[in-house]
Amino acid sequence: MNKTFIALLIIAQLLLPVFTAFAQEADKQSPEISVDQKPVEIEKNIDTMNAAELKKSANMLLTNGKFKEAYDLLNKNYNDFKDDLDINFLLGQCAFELQKFDEAIKHYRFILSKDPSAHRVRLELARIYTANGQLKEAKKEFQAVLATNPPAVVGENIKKFLNMIEAQKNWYARVSVGYIYDSNVNAGPKVNSALMFGVPFELSNDAKERSASGTLTSLSFGYILPVSKSFAWQSDFALNQTAYFRYTEFNSDQYSLSTGPSLKNTTWAVSMPVIFDYTDIGSDRYSYALGISPQIQYALSQSIILAASWTGQSKYYYTSKDRTGTVWSANGSLRFNISPTMFIQPGYRHTEEDTQKAYLDNKSDAINIGIYTALPKGFALYVQPSMSWNKYKEKEAAYDHARDDLQYVVNANLSKDLCKGFSLALGYTYTRNDSNLEIYDYTRDQMTFQVSKAF
Repeated sequence: MNKTFIALLIIAQLLLPVFTAFAQEADKQSPEISVDQKPVEIEKNIDTMNAAELKKSANMLLTNGKFKEAYDLLNKNYNDFKDDLDINFLLGQCAFELQKFDEAIKHYRFILSKDPSAHRVRLELARIYTANGQLKEAKKEFQAVLATNPPAVVGENIKKFLNMIEAQKNWYARVSVGYIYDSNVNAGPKVNSALMFGVPFELSNDAKERSASGTLTSLSFGYILPVSKSFAWQSDFALNQTAYFRYTEFNSDQYSLSTGPSLKNTTWAVSMPVIFDYTDIGSDRYSYALGISPQIQYALSQSIILAASWTGQSKYYYTSKDRTGTVWSANGSLRFNISPTMFIQPGYRHTEEDTQKAYLDNKSDAINIGIYTALPKGFALYVQPSMSWNKYKEKEAAYDHARDDLQYVVNANLSKDLCKGFSLALGYTYTRNDSNLEIYDYTRDQMTFQVSKAF
């Protein structure tokens, strides 16, 4: 929901030059709002300004990006000129830039009550409704302008935006099936022997790296129950299944469920879900976890978005009870929207795991950077390299020092959108784990191909 909202806001901003061009054309045909764009010096005595001087001074401030100063100037004199449509229009512009959306809406609706044919104002109003999360109202204003048979380029952009609004719904569902090849399904070492208790031990074939291929199946479903414009209750469910043709003891079924409240306004969104995870490995129960995961997204600007989360879980292992305990992690990232079709997102994660045995207790720090770009003909590419450091608290009984790993991972995903919600994705993951204990030193290649359907 939050990503979609931010995307709509960005698109609305990008469409503004097209809408403005349409407004200039419309000005020739109807008595639209017309403001002198030539900057002039601000009058020294603002208390004695007439309407023309006030509009010229405010417009000069707007032209130079001084929205707060223009807003204060217009508001100081508003009672004397509250019926002036130009001044209401300028105040609407200032209020929008200052993110006073409800106030901007009031000024634009006043103008339309006096002049329903002011198409530029309707487009501005639709843009503000979108930024304010009022998509139904935005749709109504866009349709009103579309009914006037605007220039072709404007009409096509309005239709695209209306299609995006139509696509918004309170639920989502996605089903995916695919194939996986894994060069090291058991994360086994390449070496034939390893030192334990200071003595070299020959490794069995089962302990060494083994390759396998199999099928991937995933299902996800989410529902958002809106309570008000800024408050909703969001629930999500996901199932991810891996079934290998050989070595079925490494098959996995992972279930996850989250539910909780979410709050948002025009610049930030906060959620506080309760989360539950359950995992089967092979044909046996493996683990389950229960916890919370508060999250926040904050738009520092239209092109920079800060995201942060904290997850705390109590985790229980059925077959490895020594590992039962608590896990928590903190994540942070900054997303830089380079263009409507490209972003770069560096991130950091810290994780701590406390178990029943000190040699299993560990801390991990990871850095990553995600890069997304849309490609021609419906293709898109996402690449994410990462590096993590994992340190264990105490040594295992077979070794004279504690485990210390440095892991490198590169994920790459090439996707292609098809018709009617179908898409294809080709993925590759390379993992290299450098450990001070040879038994945990390994490399791994995973390749996937998946077909998905979104509902």
